[in-house]
Amino acid sequence: MQVFILGCGAIGSNLALELARKCFSTSTYLDIVLLDYDIVEKRNLAAQAFLPKHIGLPKVDAVEDLIKGFSDISVSKLNLKLTEENLTEVINFVNLSDESSILIDCFDNLDARNLTWKLGQVLGIPVIHAGMSEKGSGYVSWSTNDYDTFPLSPKNTNPKRIKEIAEAQKNLKSLPPCELNGFRSLVLNTSLAAANTLFIYLGIDNSQAIGPANRAPGFKSNWATTNNTITFLKQISM
Repeated sequence: MQVFILGCGAIGSNLALELARKCFSTSTYLDIVLLDYDIVEKRNLAAQAFLPKHIGLPKVDAVEDLIKGFSDISVSKLNLKLTEENLTEVINFVNLSDESSILIDCFDNLDARNLTWKLGQVLGIPVIHAGMSEKGSGYVSWSTNDYDTFPLSPKNTNPKRIKEIAEAQKNLKSLPPCELNGFRSLVLNTSLAAANTLFIYLGIDNSQAIGPANRAPGFKSNWATTNNTITFLKQISM
C-alpha cells in the first residue's frame, strides 16, 4: 500500500514514526512517500520528532533517518513544496496501479491542505486530514469523491472564509502550534489518532476503537483531539 505523508513537520514526523512502529509490530507492509521542502531547524525540536543531529537536513531526509531502522516499510521522498504548478510532478509519483493508495494531509497551512484535497479529488484517492488549531484542539477527518468530513474543504466551507483563514495564517505573528512545546501532547495525540485512522481503514484496529482488533477494511473513522484526550467521534463510513 502506498501512503503519502504530505508535510513532515510536527504531525507528519511523529505520524511517520508511529506508522513505522505499527507496521513493525503488526507485520504490515507500507510503501511510505514523504513530501516536504523544509529544513529542520533548532526550534522544530520542541514538538517535532527530530533529534539534534537532524538540524540542517531536509525534513524528508530526517524522517527517513528516524524510521529506516524499522522493517515492513519502504521510504521514497519528494523534496518539494506542494503548489498548483507542481501537482503534475506529485501525480506522476503516485502508483495508480495500487488501488489502495492513500494521502495523509499533515500540512500546517490551509493552502497546502486544500491542494491535497484537490489532489485526492483529481486522482480519486482517499485523503486523511490531520490538523491542529492554536486554540489547543485537533482533528482527523476524511475526504473522498463521495465522503467529505474535512471541515475546511471547498465543499464544506465558504470560499471567502477559506481565503480569510489562509491569509490569517500567513500573517500569524506568533509561533504556530507545531513550534510550541506546550502543544507537544496535542501533536502526539493527533498523530496517534491519524495512525489509528489508517490502520482501522486497513482492517487492523489496534486502538480497539470500533470493536475487535481485526475487521473488514474500508472503515473511515473521524477523531477529535486535545492535549489530554483522543476522542473517537463514531462517524464511520465504508
